Amino acid sequence: MNTSISLDDYQKAVRTLADDALIPEVNRLRNSLEHLDRSIQEMLAFNDQDSDFLEAIEENKELMIKQKDRLQVIHKVMLERQLPREIIDHVFPKPENTSDNAMQVDTPSTQNEEEGLLL
Repeated sequence: MNTSISLDDYQKAVRTLADDALIPEVNRLRNSLEHLDRSIQEMLAFNDQDSDFLEAIEENKELMIKQKDRLQVIHKVMLERQLPREIIDHVFPKPENTSDNAMQVDTPSTQNEEEGLLL
């Protein structure tokens, strides 16, 4: 049974968050991505032929896509709210040698969640 909310419902929920709640949500999603990726690597290293593992790997990959889509929603909301550019660029750094419209959402944040950023 799939209990995750749709991307549209997630977007509606994110829009209700205060500005200072967006960065912790980014950190939560990135932490989830790190754990999912590590889980995939561990399952592949343990047994890359087991059908249960392969199914779990595919489920993790699908969830990672959803998490990345959610990060893009947060980025869009931050831009729409016209948060300071330096904060947005810190939370969503642009990869080097790319256009201004590119954003990096799949690199884990090095920002300490306790430290945070003031919005």
